[in-house]
Amino acid sequence: MTSRDTIAGTVGGNIRRLRLDRSLTLAKLAEQAGTSVRTLVEIESGRANASLATLGAIADALGVDFGRSGSLTSRRPGATTAAARPGSSWSPANRKASNC
Repeated sequence: MTSRDTIAGTVGGNIRRLRLDRSLTLAKLAEQAGTSVRTLVEIESGRANASLATLGAIADALGVDFGRSGSLTSRRPGATTAAARPGSSWSPANRKASNC
């Protein structure tokens, strides 16, 4: 198993856990994220390497932040995680500055 497979599996598992925690069906999350059920199934199972745009749309639909570490963290007022600290989150704006 490669590190890419491990990351895909971890992210997919986190998405599935968050979806189930929110009592969302695959169809409902797919609709909210603007993707297909098949794509979500592939991502949740770790068989797909989703684009950052797709992961961002899924994270928005779930109400979570997608951090550079590949983890998904719940948005809570006042919560500070590595993914939420200034300069630690991936974005197109800070990509060149951090050499990601």
